[in-house]
Amino acid sequence: GETLQFFGVEPGMTIVEALPGGGWYTKILLPYLGPEGVIVGAHYPDGIWAQLMRNASEESIQSRIDGRINWPDRAAEWTDKGSPEIKSYEMTAAPEELKGTVDGVLFVRALHNLNRAEEASGYFSMTIAESYELLKPGGFVGVVQHRGPETNSDEWASGNSGYLKESYV
Repeated sequence: GETLQFFGVEPGMTIVEALPGGGWYTKILLPYLGPEGVIVGAHYPDGIWAQLMRNASEESIQSRIDGRINWPDRAAEWTDKGSPEIKSYEMTAAPEELKGTVDGVLFVRALHNLNRAEEASGYFSMTIAESYELLKPGGFVGVVQHRGPETNSDEWASGNSGYLKESYV
């Protein structure tokens, strides 16, 4: 709750949560945003899985994609009738109707894996650019990320170990 307050999240807002997965932050956001709010899960682009999980089977990758597709229904199980509207999309493929309507985008431990796939796919750059397209004027981006020391090499802070340099982010 304190993190959400720090970012400026308020009831009734439209918030994009990057990589909501199992719902740790989602379960906090749902009652926090309330019935006037909207929570939008932004999931990895489907193409990233082959890059992040190089030895994964097609079934394993499809399971991740199915998780993205079914996330709104799963998230609805974490709430009651007085909760916000729940939406979902694949990063780099946000729906046009969402652009310019979002109060805030939250990246909680989400940027490092996008950066791991940056060289091959540009997912980090595209996702950051897309986030700004989604924001309404005065909107915000909140980042929670493990911070690597500035003295470490850029290769070490590429995201493979879960860390990025603050100057890069």
